[in-house]
Amino acid sequence: MRLETLLAVTAGRLLNAPAISRFESVALRPEKVERGTLYITRDPDTIPAALQRGAYGILCSRMCQPTDDESAWIVVPDYQKALVGILRAWLAEHPRRFIHLPYIPFQLAKELARHAPLRWLDGDLTQISETILRSGPDEKLIAWDETLLERLGTDIHTPSYRPYEGTVVKSSLFEISAIINGEYHEKINLSPCLFADFLEALGFLDIFGPVTLPKSLRPIPSFDPIFVSRCGKIVSEGASDRVVILVDRQTPCRCFMLLQRIGWSCVNALFPKDFKTSCDIKAPVVFYEYDEEAIEKLLELLEKPGFYPLAGIQRAKLEAYLARRRHEPIQKGLF
Repeated sequence: MRLETLLAVTAGRLLNAPAISRFESVALRPEKVERGTLYITRDPDTIPAALQRGAYGILCSRMCQPTDDESAWIVVPDYQKALVGILRAWLAEHPRRFIHLPYIPFQLAKELARHAPLRWLDGDLTQISETILRSGPDEKLIAWDETLLERLGTDIHTPSYRPYEGTVVKSSLFEISAIINGEYHEKINLSPCLFADFLEALGFLDIFGPVTLPKSLRPIPSFDPIFVSRCGKIVSEGASDRVVILVDRQTPCRCFMLLQRIGWSCVNALFPKDFKTSCDIKAPVVFYEYDEEAIEKLLELLEKPGFYPLAGIQRAKLEAYLARRRHEPIQKGLF
């Protein structure tokens, strides 16, 4: 990418008169920098390491002081917009094949295809950018966010595929036994409300080669059950009658309906005040403004056994909050 192109697509301002005029690659972490790389960062403390590895350019979102005349130093007014502009320019020189898959089947297919030669565009813009920049010309990039793909100016491919055929034989809230494409599979740790998406994910992956169902599935962010004790200690699956279920804006309405049909235990949801969903949630909802408030309210609710859909907090952060709140390490155990 030429320097003048970079300045044009990022609305950047050149802070010096560099000796270079072109970059051979782009990196967002200093350990990925090699000679000729444009290094993009929000953290000025990482710049010396990038220069030491041979960066030809430094692009930062806040004022940084040039320390040499050979490398180009550019400051941009908006990091997110600049990164999108750089990706658009990079993709114009290095075309890639982008394939769209709806969010829930995307998350399930990503889990099922642990060893498939596919690139999964998930996470924040920086993480997605790194995945794109590391991809090879023959690799397929799978994405769920059509809005982002439109911003990148890419062609979006939607391949033709048929979901697997399947019937649930036996189920609980977080586990199913099912016949899938004529074969019986027992005790898959998947909620029945996600079974249709699971079959779609299998059908999608089948176009790239045979699919082997794993013995266990990790929960997806849109319906992630966490068993906890009365005092908020995370315990092993099934070892408590109190379950926090992490949900998000993409959680299917049928999952909320499944919870609302529970008659043997209470259901109370905790959502941030700006949380929006098209689902008709009939369970009581407690709204919160900040994460610490959510944890305090959750601990109050845990006085009673029940199921507690929680939006706005990811698993790692919830585990850290609960561990810090209780002043002891997270561990498995009985309730």
